[in-house]
Amino acid sequence: MSLTSLRQILRHWPDDQVFAMNHQIENMENDNLRALTRLFRSTLTEMDTESLLELKSYGETAIKLFQAFLQGEIKVPGVNSRVMIDNIMEMSCWLAAHLPDEFLEAFNSPIWMSSIFVVQGLGHTRSPAALPNLINALSNSSREIRMSAAIALGHIYGNESRHALRLAVNDREYLVRYHAISSIGKIGDLADIEWLSSLAASNNRGISEAVSIAISSISNRRRKESSNANARQKHEIKKSPTSST
Repeated sequence: MSLTSLRQILRHWPDDQVFAMNHQIENMENDNLRALTRLFRSTLTEMDTESLLELKSYGETAIKLFQAFLQGEIKVPGVNSRVMIDNIMEMSCWLAAHLPDEFLEAFNSPIWMSSIFVVQGLGHTRSPAALPNLINALSNSSREIRMSAAIALGHIYGNESRHALRLAVNDREYLVRYHAISSIGKIGDLADIEWLSSLAASNNRGISEAVSIAISSISNRRRKESSNANARQKHEIKKSPTSST
């Protein structure tokens, strides 16, 4: 029985018994919260699959714990170390991919667009609902936020993402341009190859290499999709009753 259900039952109890039971419930809730907080801290530190899956099992509560951490309400030692920053990003993207609806509910808001962890996490929800905030983030004054938005859009297919990423290729910061091109390579189609080719002659070696990789990525993906489509078509023909006559 959940603590919420127990509270509902208590409404029908005598007042003196309700008071005593409410005290016990509060202690149970505090114990549960402390246990969950310990789980969150250990998961963020270790980032092992078993702990992540246990954290995920708490659903919305797992997202609220992550939200509380980003707001500074849960303290974790060494939070500013390079390893911990990588772990925070990994946790954000993992939670977003495995609990997309809950992540969107908690973070898909302009007030969270100052966090690189949230911005990149929104991309891993793969939800078009995140597009307005992510596209707006491409105009943020922070290059880290613009770069994170460019990375995030590489996980959400569609013309809106592709168009926004094309515009981001004109950003004044190299890393924003680089990741915008890389993301087009992940979600672009054949129409983007000709446009990308016009950037191949860039004087910046990194940009030229990013363009080459993006074009190869699109071409390989399209060939694979075509091959899979042909295989499915042949399979359907074999299954067709008329194919045996």
